[in-house]
Amino acid sequence: MEVVEGAASTPRPFFTPPAPDVHDVRDVRDREQELYETLSEVIAQHLIADVPVGLLLSGGLDSSIVAALAARDRRITTISMGFAESEIDERPHARVVADHIGSEHREITIHPHEISDGLEGIAWYFDDLFADWGTVSTRLMYKKCRELGIKVVLVGEGSDELFGGYSIFDAPLRARDR
Repeated sequence: MEVVEGAASTPRPFFTPPAPDVHDVRDVRDREQELYETLSEVIAQHLIADVPVGLLLSGGLDSSIVAALAARDRRITTISMGFAESEIDERPHARVVADHIGSEHREITIHPHEISDGLEGIAWYFDDLFADWGTVSTRLMYKKCRELGIKVVLVGEGSDELFGGYSIFDAPLRARDR
């Protein structure tokens, strides 16, 4: 939607996803193989860099798949985080995955003052309302990766949106008949 001198135009879609091909008769195994090949190719492409590459590893399904696929052909560096003075800690889950795939694993602890001290500076980058406070800690984690000499990181972001990983993504399915 465009707003000019206080008047809003009629909203129009920026992007319309393609409709599913109803004539696609591939079975589940074929679709799984295509997904595997696509993920493998994309991850391999993103590992090509002239600087150290790391992977943010939470131990959840998304980042674990990315890490496992990346680790097939080379030794990778994985990085996980935990919050000091909090029960929120991804590190034990990430350690299990890191041990399994044989990565060089690093752990980062984020302290409360690091979040609060950086909020004013972070506001400049976001410059808008946002609902995901995880972006604040993730930005801090990127900074800590840089301090470790890791200039490029791969993440599992976006797959929850693609595969409906949270219950909030069920809403369109429930509203389909409306």
